[in-house]
Amino acid sequence: MNRIVTCLVVAVIFSCAAGLIRAQGSGKVTPATLPAAKQPKVIGLLFYADWCGSCKTLDPKLQAVKKEFVDQPILFTRLDLTDDATKHQAALFAGLTGLDAIYAEHAGKTGFMLLIDAKDRKILGKLVKTQSEDELKAEIKKALGS
Repeated sequence: MNRIVTCLVVAVIFSCAAGLIRAQGSGKVTPATLPAAKQPKVIGLLFYADWCGSCKTLDPKLQAVKKEFVDQPILFTRLDLTDDATKHQAALFAGLTGLDAIYAEHAGKTGFMLLIDAKDRKILGKLVKTQSEDELKAEIKKALGS
């Protein structure tokens, strides 16, 4: 029985190691393989909550618009402010990424995306539910051009 368990553990370890080696050589983008030229210029930070009506209007528009910026230097991410547990995680994420001042200023508010300069963490723009998809695209392009 112990031999079977040992063999299974060894097989799992080798399988995981082989997967990592394949991922590194497959051309997949991982943080380790991301060239400096591909670092984000802009961070699109969505202040989101499951219960937020504005989020439910804005999110589908953002999902459609984001597809046009796949090859652009913009990182789309969100802070989930649905409940105390997700707020805690959002605060930790903001601190880890140097967005804690922006989080503190806007925490508790939801239903918008801030476009933030990735280097100096200055706010370049704000996307809201009342904007059309074309207006959202234009605002993102403007931020990328900054």
